Amino acid sequence: MGTTSSVPALLEAIHDALATALPLVQVSFGFPGDTIERECFWLAGAEGAYDIPNMRAGRKQRDETYEVKAFIDVLIPAGTQQEALNKAYTHFAALEDLLANDPSIAGVVTAATAGRFVTSIGLEPQASWCRIELGIDVEARLT
Repeated sequence: MGTTSSVPALLEAIHDALATALPLVQVSFGFPGDTIERECFWLAGAEGAYDIPNMRAGRKQRDETYEVKAFIDVLIPAGTQQEALNKAYTHFAALEDLLANDPSIAGVVTAATAGRFVTSIGLEPQASWCRIELGIDVEARLT
């Protein structure tokens, strides 16, 4: 893979795969703002580093490791917090299935695995909600 980073290609591949796997869920690059729907899976970017094995002039093979940041938001009007939690984890399972079935995400990276996650649950005056903040751990080899 001759590129500066695998991040753009990986985000696109995850976006497209999740949009197919979750047709009734809004899947978005970045926070959708005022257009956010009741069930949304959004990709928030990545943070990582390169490991360059030696310092010599010119393009060289290097390893890239990073964490993709993503969010699952679920809002259920007149629903319970348990319903919101269960629905959010159903969407999380779709991501886990994607990563388990094809850790290279169609050959875009060496490996992508589900990493850290934080779950928040809440109650609004007329709705229950759940947010899962996730990290997808990624390794890629660049040339």
